[in-house]
Amino acid sequence: MLGPSGAGKTSCSKLLAERLGYLLLDTDALIEEATAMSPAQIFATMGEAAFRTMENELLRQIAMEKTGSPFVMATGGGLPASENNLEILQKLGITFYLKADSATLAKRVSGDVERPMLKNGAGELTERIDTLLAKRAAFYGQSRHTVDTRGMTVEETVETILNYLQ
Repeated sequence: MLGPSGAGKTSCSKLLAERLGYLLLDTDALIEEATAMSPAQIFATMGEAAFRTMENELLRQIAMEKTGSPFVMATGGGLPASENNLEILQKLGITFYLKADSATLAKRVSGDVERPMLKNGAGELTERIDTLLAKRAAFYGQSRHTVDTRGMTVEETVETILNYLQ
C-alpha cells in the first residue's frame, strides 16, 4: 500500500492482511519497534534523512529475507519516493496507491501529532499536503492499481482491492 498520510494505508493493510490470512508488514511500525521511537520522534531528534535511511534499509532487508510467505505491506508515505524503492516494491508484489485529495487527507489527519511530514511548515495543512502530493505524484502514479479512497470506508476500500486481486 502506497500513498500519503491519511490515505488509509495502515488501516486497510491490517484489514486486508486479516481477510487474506497474510502476514502484515507495516514499515513505520517495524522501524518504531526496532528503534523504540515513533517516526515523529525520529524526525524530531534525528531528522528526515535518518528516517529515510532506516526505511531504505528496512525495505532492502524485507526484499532479501522474503521467504515466500504472502504479506501485505503498509509503507510510510515517502518510502516509494526514495532511491529505487518503488522498483523494489513492484518486484515484491502488487502495489496499490490509496489516493485521496488534500481536503480529504487534511480532514483525516487533522489533530494527529504523529504525522511528521505534515506537523510543521508554512501554510495551511491542505497546502502542505498538496506540496507533498505534487512531490510524490510521479512515484505514487506508478503503482499497479490506484484506489480513490475519498468517501470510502476502510471496508469499502479493502473490498475494492480484493476485487482487483481476483
